Amino acid sequence: MKNANTLFNHNSSATAPRGNRIGLLTLIALFVSSFAASASAQWTLIPTSPAGVNLAGIQVGTQAWGRDALGKVYEDLSGTFTLIDPSGTPDFAHVTVGQGKNPMWGLDTSGKSYYYNGSSFVNVPLPSGETFTSIGAGGDGVWAVNSATGHVFEYNSPKNAWEAPSTGQPSEHLASIAAGNFAIGPWVLDSSNNAYLYNTRTGFFDGPISGLPSGETVAAVAVGNGQTWVISSASTDNVYVYDDNPAVEQFYQPNPFALATLSEISLSTDENLWGVNSAGQVYLFNTSTIGFALTAQPPQATFEVKVGAAGVFALSEETGEVYQHE
Repeated sequence: MKNANTLFNHNSSATAPRGNRIGLLTLIALFVSSFAASASAQWTLIPTSPAGVNLAGIQVGTQAWGRDALGKVYEDLSGTFTLIDPSGTPDFAHVTVGQGKNPMWGLDTSGKSYYYNGSSFVNVPLPSGETFTSIGAGGDGVWAVNSATGHVFEYNSPKNAWEAPSTGQPSEHLASIAAGNFAIGPWVLDSSNNAYLYNTRTGFFDGPISGLPSGETVAAVAVGNGQTWVISSASTDNVYVYDDNPAVEQFYQPNPFALATLSEISLSTDENLWGVNSAGQVYLFNTSTIGFALTAQPPQATFEVKVGAAGVFALSEETGEVYQHE
């Protein structure tokens, strides 16, 4: 990938091994040892406080949070999505939940950034001339992108400040980011929906990552504990996983005989991989067939499913109610 101060050679990995590679064999082993839901699995309706709130989105990491259509946010506290609204709380347009002491981050409607410290929302000053449109939190840190300028920034906790990559801003115009953990660094999409992976060894974003059929681009990225999956722009058979073997480093379909067509995927820190199709049906990755299969369904069609250390949650597209997988 071409950067502001260098020309990155994608094949240079032989001399600069990436600090975020685990290999295809490890990927398979982790999936084989992962959780698999039985047909008897149940979904439990999670109430809200105040009662009757319809959520517009959910995010799950070590905590579970929701956001309503007005930008108010709710944390899952003892099985209830509870309004968190201390004095000075902004209206949030985007929320992300990662790991660590302060896992919940958000962007307000003007692109300002905040994290929740357990009692209030702390504003992190924006870099000069920037407002953020995308934010991602994970074990590898908190990252944000300004799609207007195409710039990317990482949060520096001791300074409570956003900083550009030490190697300079990439020359590609970035549009969104999905943060990972210590094993897989953050992924970004550029304005043409090409995907790039942050190389923790070199400090550059590697890419664009290849492997999708001609004419397809990346529509969505899901980053978990050592694996990255993407949904392509194709109308069918659109789910791919990233092979980080130094000899491969591209997307592929793990089982060409068990292809899936999904609108969203989410995976957690213990490698549970879930998906939703356009009809609102929930799928779970089956480690025996190495493919996605329908699983026990929530009582209502699902708008999105989110997975993290806090559990598996599904948001109804009909009512905005949230169900947790038990």
